[in-house]
Amino acid sequence: MSEIYLNQIKKLKNSYKVSIRCDNDSFDFVISDDLLIRLNFLKPKKLSDSEYKALLNSLPYDSIFLDGLKYATRKRRTIKEIKEHLREKTSSDELIQDVINDLSKRNILNDEDYLNSYLEYAIYYKRDGYLKIVNDLMERGISKPFNYPIDQLKENIEVLTKKFVLSSKDMNKDLRIMKAKLYLKRRGYTDDDISKYFNSSLVSEGTGKKTDIRTKSITFRELKNKIK
Repeated sequence: MSEIYLNQIKKLKNSYKVSIRCDNDSFDFVISDDLLIRLNFLKPKKLSDSEYKALLNSLPYDSIFLDGLKYATRKRRTIKEIKEHLREKTSSDELIQDVINDLSKRNILNDEDYLNSYLEYAIYYKRDGYLKIVNDLMERGISKPFNYPIDQLKENIEVLTKKFVLSSKDMNKDLRIMKAKLYLKRRGYTDDDISKYFNSSLVSEGTGKKTDIRTKSITFRELKNKIK
């Protein structure tokens, strides 16, 4: 009967590589920390047949879990995004849900936290309007209502209006007003928001002073790298 040995254990970023020797053959497997602990693969040792079979039987789920873990930690993801990604790897809804549950237990997946971070990024950094934010969140599987701060709404419309004016100096004032409003609608602002807070006096011919529309805080620049 072949003798099987756990020869080496190497820590990777979010997993472990274990080297298994069976007779003259050697095999490497990448496994999760959960599986490492569950199989008690904490140091090199001789493996029984049952231990080796337990490893092989655990690999199908563990490989899907590690794929989901890698995808979820590359940048923040929603549950819907993880499900769609995992469906490219497996057709088993049960397997996908188990991975979702495991990632949620680790607080790697949390749609409530994602919503709060995304709102901060979209409102204060990107200056998107309410409708665009709603649509973007729905694409990510989040449909929870939220409040758009009125003071920030006014500021965003003013800043974006000034930004538009800088790029439209060759237009007459009436055309510039019309196109500025269309620009705000494309950015996701409602007709009601534009009607209440659009300031046509900002759209004057010859406006030339550059407006600083950069983010207030580096926090939002950091968020940009994590959230689409």
